[in-house]
Amino acid sequence: MNMKTSPNDVSNNEILKELKRLTVSDAEIKNELKSLSNKIDVVHEETMETIYELSKHTDARFDRLEGRVGFVEAKMVTKGYLDDKMADLRSDLSQNTRRQIEKALG
Repeated sequence: MNMKTSPNDVSNNEILKELKRLTVSDAEIKNELKSLSNKIDVVHEETMETIYELSKHTDARFDRLEGRVGFVEAKMVTKGYLDDKMADLRSDLSQNTRRQIEKALG
């Protein structure tokens, strides 16, 4: 019995027709999920390849940087070295001053 009491009422046949249209089978859902899973796998693989390439580039840059830092460290003077040189200069200055005073007095 498909009686409409008003123009806006929906008949049972119309409801069933819409339900059939909206009903998706398990097989369709599984196929869609498998398709999405495959797409995710492709994107994941591409992302991992990109990360690997970036890491190789970054490693090369760090290797060059380590070489440059090693060169700077090899040429760099230390506080101990500077302290020793300052002590030597102070000693030389004291000796020179004492000699000049002795010459002037003596």
